[in-house]
Amino acid sequence: GGRIVIRKIAIRNYRMFREFDLEFLPGINILVGKNDTGKSTLIEAINLALTGRVQGRSLAQELSPYHINLDATRDYVQKLQSGVEAVLPTMIIDLFLDDADQSEILRGTNNIYGEDACGVRIQAKFSQDFSEEYKSFIQKPEMVRLAPTEYYRVEWLGFSGNAVSARSLPATVSVIDPT
Repeated sequence: GGRIVIRKIAIRNYRMFREFDLEFLPGINILVGKNDTGKSTLIEAINLALTGRVQGRSLAQELSPYHINLDATRDYVQKLQSGVEAVLPTMIIDLFLDDADQSEILRGTNNIYGEDACGVRIQAKFSQDFSEEYKSFIQKPEMVRLAPTEYYRVEWLGFSGNAVSARSLPATVSVIDPT
């Protein structure tokens, strides 16, 4: 197999990124920026989309309200408490890959732009399976401070819409922590 090349990333409601899009240049890309501007979070998001894991554990196990963007969470809580219809924020990371034989299986339009592309998405969103529990949870909106991620489901999908696994994703990821 050849190398997997990342073309671009689109992030919605993941940690510090409410809405973030970045196109990569062919070849090596170098991230430069001050502390706390999101360099590590961006690397983490790429790693998450490629492995389904965060800090070595599956996102499904690790998901917490702190993975959901704070501004999106505040908007949700504010709407809930003012009696407006409040939609729980969905966290999405879409990773667009170069067209290559090994990524063709991931091709589809299930991405933020609806673009016909090869790529992979990891998302965490409210699961209808919990709608009864959730309805009783929001009976006391004044108690709600964060997005209740216990009612979320994590999905790891190709842009094809099909589930992916570490085995079906033709990529290996090395993240070197400079700290």
